[in-house]
Amino acid sequence: MSMKAINLNYIQDETIRNRWEMILDQAYRAVEKYQSMNTSFLTPAEWIYAEDILSGVPDLYWLLDGGYENAERKIITMKHNDLSEFPSEQIIDVLSIKSTSKFQTLTHRDYLGAILSLGIKREKIGDLLVMEGYAIVFTFAEMAEYISQNLSRIANCSVKVREMSEDEVNSVEPEYKIVKGTVASMRVDSLVALAYALSRKEAQALISQEKVRVNWKTVYKSNVELKENELISVSGYGRAVLLEVGGTTRSDRRHVTIGHRR
Repeated sequence: MSMKAINLNYIQDETIRNRWEMILDQAYRAVEKYQSMNTSFLTPAEWIYAEDILSGVPDLYWLLDGGYENAERKIITMKHNDLSEFPSEQIIDVLSIKSTSKFQTLTHRDYLGAILSLGIKREKIGDLLVMEGYAIVFTFAEMAEYISQNLSRIANCSVKVREMSEDEVNSVEPEYKIVKGTVASMRVDSLVALAYALSRKEAQALISQEKVRVNWKTVYKSNVELKENELISVSGYGRAVLLEVGGTTRSDRRHVTIGHRR
């Protein structure tokens, strides 16, 4: 089967479609040359197509990895099926970046901006998780060494960078800002309104403007219903997870707990 036999025209976003043309080229080269090929870190809107597309490449073994279980940005590693029993080289390193300042709180934008200011492209960096007093950064091994050697200050704060151990990484869990409330139904417009402190009408407008995604896929109708652990992302507002669906009130509204990714 040739690359042209896999139709990518159903991907509406031209940038994502072009990215997948490049990934497919890598996939076929991985099979033909018996070489392991890795993509850059892909956004969920990009890697979500992996199963549909890569299952159409004969003799291809592939896997997604972002460095921890609930990673959003992930790398696709591809190689010939004959090589699937051989362990892949570790390509993701994990850094802890800790501020020495007790008086200034650094944000996600601060950490990411400082890293990118070193001349590193965004696609070379995976998830960046802001914790209490430090950040965790997933990146390519060669980038990790460069960041460690060159990142000493963020904003007005001195920072210490170190590589995290495997045990530390295995215990990584995103931290959430919790929002609790009640909704009339599990419809996406109701949940978006609660999650981002909007009116139902404002939430519906965002949906009609195609700015709302559920599990990284754009939703076009307000009556789409969500279940526990499904993810909402709204352009300009960030991401949230429906952590818990509780019981009902006397007026038949549902108690829900929503977590905003920090």
